[in-house]
Amino acid sequence: MSFERTAPIEGNDKEDSAGGFDVDFSFESDISAPVEAMDKVARCMRDLNWPEDETDAFTGAVKEAVTNAVVHSNLDIRHEEGEDVETYTRRIREASGGDSGRKKVEVTVEARMNDIVVKVKDEGTYVMEIDTHDDPTSSGRLYLPHGREQFLIFSGCDEVMSYPGEVVLIKHRGGAQEGA
Repeated sequence: MSFERTAPIEGNDKEDSAGGFDVDFSFESDISAPVEAMDKVARCMRDLNWPEDETDAFTGAVKEAVTNAVVHSNLDIRHEEGEDVETYTRRIREASGGDSGRKKVEVTVEARMNDIVVKVKDEGTYVMEIDTHDDPTSSGRLYLPHGREQFLIFSGCDEVMSYPGEVVLIKHRGGAQEGA
């Protein structure tokens, strides 16, 4: 895994005058990658003194977006109807050791005092359905082994955009900006 961190960037207007930085890193499709990505984004947010609750929610969303990039896009694995969690997890582990596991995931972080943008790019074509995110805690869905990722992503972000092979997550300090 490579990890690059540039020097603090001073902004031109007051909102960014306290600085920020850009971080880029990439990794092969491995099941440990989502936790590593979450940890790196959390470090960026802590360095900029983001509130702990916002950091936790947003980094949870990042972890889930990277999980989707690894599992659903690069490894091309979907949960099959009636499949138990152990079988699903075993299929993921097996696929991450093969050729699909060598596909890259790239994460770009643009961290500022009041905004953070994380772009997760992969080598697949998976597109997260952003119009249909069901609450996995609703009746009949609570015990399903899937569906929680989207809920966490949308709960932790102010804006989410999904394209084939890419998802963009945006968080504004204190919540969504007025007029957004």
